[in-house]
Parts: sequence; structure tokens; C-alpha cells
Amino acid sequence: MSYSGWKNWQTWNVALWAGNNESVYRDISYIVSKFGGRTISAKRAKEIILFHYPDGTPDMDGTPRRYRGVDWSAISRAFNEF
Repeated sequence: MSYSGWKNWQTWNVALWAGNNESVYRDISYIVSKFGGRTISAKRAKEIILFHYPDGTPDMDGTPRRYRGVDWSAISRAFNEF
């Protein structure tokens, strides 16, 4: 079941918080510039999110297990469009 154009609520929620967090944006910009315009992989996207939101996004109420449903490939594609 999709949610607002994303695979599910978890993916939408991570994209929402990541897209509205200046620190996340700066990290992505730094990685892309440091590595010569490389794209952000799904693994790296997950690492960035877990660094900024280790206990889940504020909407996850401290329940990081909700990350289980996140489509990290979709998050990385969104990051690469920043």
C-alpha cells in the first residue's frame, strides 16, 4: 500500500524529516562534493538517517524498529535529487 506517493508511511516519514532538516541536507551535500559528485547509495542514506535520528524520526515516538519498512533505495534517490 502506498502513502503520499511513497512505498509506505515509513518511507514517506523518513523522506519528510530528511527533506526538512538542514543538517541532513548539509551532510548529503558534503558527501557528494567530497566524493566528486558521487550519488548517495541506499546504504549511505540509511547511515545518514540513523546518525540524525537514531531513535526513529520524531513521528516514530522513539520506536526505531519502524525503520524496518523503509525503502532505502527510494530515500537515496530522493537524496540524489537534493
